[in-house]
Parts: sequence; C-alpha cells; structure tokens
Amino acid sequence: MIKKTQAMDILRNAAEEKKMKYAMQIEEEMLQKEFDLDENTHAQIMQLQQAAFQQKSQLEHQASQLIMEYKQRFMQEQMQQRLYEQKMRQHQMRETMQQKMKDVSAKKAAAPPSPQSPQDLGPMGQSPMY
Repeated sequence: MIKKTQAMDILRNAAEEKKMKYAMQIEEEMLQKEFDLDENTHAQIMQLQQAAFQQKSQLEHQASQLIMEYKQRFMQEQMQQRLYEQKMRQHQMRETMQQKMKDVSAKKAAAPPSPQSPQDLGPMGQSPMY
C-alpha cells in the first residue's frame, strides 16, 4: 500500500508539474499574442496618424491655394471696378464737354451778329473785300 500511495503521489506530482508547465506555456503564448496584438495596434495607429498628417497637410495646402486664388480674383475685380469707374468718369466728362460745345454753338447761332470793330472796317467805313 505504501508503494501504491507513493506511486500515486509521484503520479500526482508529475501531473501537477505537467499542469504547471502547460499553464505556463499557455500563459506565455497568451502574453506573446497580447504583445503581438499591441504591436499591430500601435503600428496601425502610427499609420493612421501619418495618413491624418498627410491629409491635413494636403488640406492646408489646398486652403492656402484657394486663399491666394480668392485674393487674386478680388484684386482683379477691384482693378476692373476702378477701370470701369474711370471710363464712366471719362464718358461723363466727354458728354459734358459735348453738351457745353453744343450750348456754345447754339448761343452763337442764336445771337445777332456782333458789329464789327472799326479796325475791321475799310477807309470809308466799309468792310474790306478779301
């Protein structure tokens, strides 16, 4: 009986030792898988951060270009407005001058002929013939 008890103890101890080794092996595999998973997660996070940074850079560049384009168009529009205003002033000045010229011509045409000055008259008070 002692042998049987000793044999059972030896078998139990061996089984317990195998269980512990197996549990340690499983724990080690789980730790390795957890480490690999963390490593993959960190790599994916890094890739996402890089992609976000690149996209942000592209959007900032695009925004900068759009701002420059807006400023250029705004300046062109201002220049066109100034040219338009200048042409309108010139046109108004021309019309005013033409109207004044018409008014002066109309006054000259409506006014009686002015007497000639004595210098323009000949020796006998008559107009010289040219």
